[in-house]
This record gives sequence, C-alpha cells and structure tokens, in this order.
Amino acid sequence: MAKSLKESQLHVRLTTDQYKDFLSCFEKSNFRTKSEYICHLLHKTKIVQLPVFGADDILNELKSVKKQIEGIATNVNQMARHLNESRKDAILGYNVNKMLEYLPKILDLQKELDVKTSSIQKAYLDHIDQIYQDDKD
Repeated sequence: MAKSLKESQLHVRLTTDQYKDFLSCFEKSNFRTKSEYICHLLHKTKIVQLPVFGADDILNELKSVKKQIEGIATNVNQMARHLNESRKDAILGYNVNKMLEYLPKILDLQKELDVKTSSIQKAYLDHIDQIYQDDKD
C-alpha cells in the first residue's frame, strides 16, 4: 500500500504555556511524531457549530414580552387613575384598591424581566467572546 504524499504544511504559533501543554499531551500519547499526533487530533475532533440562530430571536422575544408587560402596567395605571377621578369605589365590578394591588406586581415582573434579559444578553456575549478568544489561541 502506497503512502499518501503530504503536500501541505501547517505553521502554528503558540505561547510558551500552550506549547508546554501541547508537549505534555503529546508525551502522554502513543504517537511517534508530533505531526501524527496533530493529524489524529484534527481527524478525531468533532467540530460543533453553535446555534447562533436563536440568540437574537430569544432577545427579541424577551423584549416583546417586556413591551407587553409595560402595556399592561400602563393600562392598569390608566384604569386606576380613571376610577380614582370618578370617585366611585367600583366601576364595572372592579374595585379601585384591588386594581392598584396588581400594578406593583406587574412592575416587579417588568423589573425581573429586565434583569433576566440583561443577564441572558451578557452571558451570550461572554460566551461568544470566549469562543473567539479560544479560536485566537
């Protein structure tokens, strides 16, 4: 069986620490040459592409929910104001005090959503930055 003719070379730059790690792994392996070891790593390494499609969609959906909560809070606030101005304790079966109880809960949900949205966005950006950093190394 004829050996395949190797026509291409690959030059890689590593930091001193990276090179020490590489040598340590190579020495633990059963390969005779560094070239064989690298070829094995290239052929046996599974490349996984991250699903980037969902990141913007998730953030947009969270922003949409946030807008809906803001709209609900605005509506409740307007109803409460209208009921207070009319000086009636109940209009259409709604008690003003009961409606006012909901407003802080809605505002708390809105704040919680803001925190979660920011957290998800930061985690996603940190993850992407890490991927690029690993890719540079």
